[in-house]
Amino acid sequence: MMSEIFTKVRGFIVDSWFDLDSFLASKGLNLSILVLVLALIIASLLFFRFLLRLRKRNKLSLLVSKGEIRQGRDFKPILSLRLSNLNKIPLQVLELSLDSDSMPMPEIVELAELVGPEEVIPIEAELEQDLVGKEGILHLFVFFPKRANQLYRLKATYSFEPWAGRYKISPFKQTIKKVRHLDSELLNKSKSAPLNQKLLERSQSEINPIKERNSFKEQSVQAAKATRKNTTERPVKPLVAKKSQPSQEAVAADIEAELSKPKPKHDLKFPKDF
Repeated sequence: MMSEIFTKVRGFIVDSWFDLDSFLASKGLNLSILVLVLALIIASLLFFRFLLRLRKRNKLSLLVSKGEIRQGRDFKPILSLRLSNLNKIPLQVLELSLDSDSMPMPEIVELAELVGPEEVIPIEAELEQDLVGKEGILHLFVFFPKRANQLYRLKATYSFEPWAGRYKISPFKQTIKKVRHLDSELLNKSKSAPLNQKLLERSQSEINPIKERNSFKEQSVQAAKATRKNTTERPVKPLVAKKSQPSQEAVAADIEAELSKPKPKHDLKFPKDF
């Protein structure tokens, strides 16, 4: 009984296959090629779905919550936050940095907290300099010993809340990515350079107007010199040698020679001779 049913089902499938193949052949299509293409599409979809699951499984998850920067008792800002390790592997926090466009250099804090799998720990640190600006970026560098790329950086943002008198670290839009260097290493490289690139970029907007002003001033000075030169150029008259004045010895000699000359004698005439 079962064998007869199986035979009928098999015959129906084979007949349907040949009928469909004949119909597609009349349309210029091949049923075997269509089935192969459909199988490849289904296999590709299943493979990409597996890759997405594998990526989500290997993706690291960290979260900074209840983070804020307040003024301390000794007028130094104090940073406090809670770090949640949402992974099933441990990690170690290496350093933390705060930076904004208004700060000349980032504030870097070295840390050494060890966080277990699916554990939440508090972190508190005293900052050496005050934060400048209304908003900025927080970088948290963590080390995963059981990962191929062991160094990762968590990026979060903070903004000033005037009604609370603090900087609040936002728990939203936090991202984590693998990196090769710490911010402290990059800062050391920039300090060893002839001129800090970060300071140069931030002060470029102030340097350019000064350069333009100096260039305009130099052009004005050159134009004034050229105008003065054209107005002062006149034909040069030949120099006439001035007669030298006689010395006192020569004058005394002339007077003595004049006195030594004999004076002419005049004949006196009386009235009777007229």
